[in-house]
Amino acid sequence: MPEQAQTITIDETDYDVEDLDPVQQNCLQHIQDLDTRVRQAQFSLQEMQAAREYFSQTLVHSVKAKEDANDSSQDNS
Repeated sequence: MPEQAQTITIDETDYDVEDLDPVQQNCLQHIQDLDTRVRQAQFSLQEMQAAREYFSQTLVHSVKAKEDANDSSQDNS
């Protein structure tokens, strides 16, 4: 089975990657690498946002629990 030529679409026109000159191919490689890095950064951002939310909630629950414990001990006095 012959390998299909890789193509890109620019302004609704398809181009074979192998027909691009070296500078154009290099630009394409940079774009592809940057797209990958952007997806990885978005994934990392989602992880960090979820972790931040977890620690924020943990802090709030911890402070509230301590306040409730202090209120209970003062009520018993």
